[in-house]
Amino acid sequence: MLPSKLLSDERWVRFVVLLLNLEDLNVTSTITTQQKIKADHLVKMLQHRFQQHLIHRIKDKCRRTHWSMLFAYSNLAICAACMVLCNHVADEELRFLQDSDSLLPPNPYNCFQCARFPMREGAYLYYDGNKGTFIRSGKVTRRGFTVRGKEHFDKSKKVKSSTHFYDLYPSNSSPRANKRGTRGTFENLQMIVGAGWDPTSNCAEMLDRSWENGGLLIFNERESTQIRSSMGKGMTDLQKFQDMCAYQFEMGYDLAISPGCNVSRSPGIESMLGIYGGQE
Repeated sequence: MLPSKLLSDERWVRFVVLLLNLEDLNVTSTITTQQKIKADHLVKMLQHRFQQHLIHRIKDKCRRTHWSMLFAYSNLAICAACMVLCNHVADEELRFLQDSDSLLPPNPYNCFQCARFPMREGAYLYYDGNKGTFIRSGKVTRRGFTVRGKEHFDKSKKVKSSTHFYDLYPSNSSPRANKRGTRGTFENLQMIVGAGWDPTSNCAEMLDRSWENGGLLIFNERESTQIRSSMGKGMTDLQKFQDMCAYQFEMGYDLAISPGCNVSRSPGIESMLGIYGGQE
């Protein structure tokens, strides 16, 4: 499905505007032809990068065709449509951008800082203000952006890094701060909202519905059953779908970051895929 089809559906657009609180960005349900063209071009670029993502992030070839990865690929249209709605797409003509370029804006000043919406959850980005580029995407559910940000900050202070992210961006207070090969310090990073929602809102309670039935994502009955059967028994079905939405946005933004600047090695949708922290 092309993003232009989604953006032509007034009910779906209105749902996204309400879910992501886009009215604060002066986003309306009126979509232009240019936005539809931009979204259709963007999804083609995301799909192309997705193939490289599988090769570089998932060593086990069998896992590359896991149902969660097929699901993520089919829902890149959702990511592209929402990124265009949020104005989170580079101003340059997308057709002139290369595989090594960022598809995101060169600065976050038209985006929301996560600190403004501490209790919201979903997908976030980290922006390196010194280098002027986004360097990582992430997801958080069942706790807000602020809590997740503090978790990252605390890990960046550790004597021993647990991921490539903290290797390259240790805290100023970490003994690793002056280590050779770092790209900067964690304190230089800004945590930006990619796609965030209030988990107590009416819209968030509809995330277990397909886009055709008043929800967000593209899925059929078989995929719905796969999601409900995943992630163990400690979560409600709705929480599983909310996780899937957050994972999907995290994936879309991960692909949009310039590969040369992206510090993540995780494959995404880890809870279903069974691979964590970029491990094989």
